[in-house]
Amino acid sequence: MGNVLTTAAKVAITITLGNPIGAAIAGPILAMFGFGGIGIGGGSLAALWQSSIGNVAAGSIFAALQAAGMAR
Repeated sequence: MGNVLTTAAKVAITITLGNPIGAAIAGPILAMFGFGGIGIGGGSLAALWQSSIGNVAAGSIFAALQAAGMAR
């Protein structure tokens, strides 16, 4: 499961950084995986990923996606 989520994270970051309209589509993609505007959605893939890693390290891919989800 971790590989799928890591791949999804890389895709979301690539879309955001490498595409002029990336910011417009990154929000819905992040939300689809559970990175919402008020935090991680219960029962989502993001919640499953977070439960598998425990404390989220600052600067990690997960932390970046969480921050991006909250900023949208």
